[in-house]
Amino acid sequence: MKRSICRDEPRRSFVRHWLGAHGRKGHGVHSPYLYAMCSTVFGRRSASVEWASGELGSKRRRLLREAWGMLRFSEAERLVVPRGWKRAEGVAGRVEEGRLLDLIAGGGVRRGERVVAVLRADEWVPLTETAWRELVGYLGEESWLVLVGIRENEDSWHRWCWLSQCTVFTVCIDRWSYGAAVYRAGMSRYSFGVR
Repeated sequence: MKRSICRDEPRRSFVRHWLGAHGRKGHGVHSPYLYAMCSTVFGRRSASVEWASGELGSKRRRLLREAWGMLRFSEAERLVVPRGWKRAEGVAGRVEEGRLLDLIAGGGVRRGERVVAVLRADEWVPLTETAWRELVGYLGEESWLVLVGIRENEDSWHRWCWLSQCTVFTVCIDRWSYGAAVYRAGMSRYSFGVR
């Protein structure tokens, strides 16, 4: 076995890939099919989104394009960014407990409407399990939540780990810079990552 791994490049690549995918600090199980799905779904660029120059940083603009691409995957009605992200970086404070639902409802989202909501770390990290359940109960069953900054600091990372293991969501996707989560009734819980 050792000899074949050392001399055979495909096997060496497979072992390297397997160790990276299953390591404690990795993302989880990876496969070419998962990569293809995520590049199709999350990497789609839509002509129906207009971006004003200078309004958003390039990193945030790319993230919102990926979130917009999820609309096709989730059959959601629209993309929701509760606070607009048009303010200068570092100006916005933390959202108080229970205020996130008010921000989403105040943005014109009807109860049960399918949306893709993009939330910054200061908006989603402080939420308790009760607040998450209220938010998921208010949004439509196929609504996706894109949680930005899951590795921004230790608090957001621990909160993301908790969310990906609790029963609030049935599917959690770790995309390294952000996480995507959805609740679907009658579905087993799944959590996986894509580099």
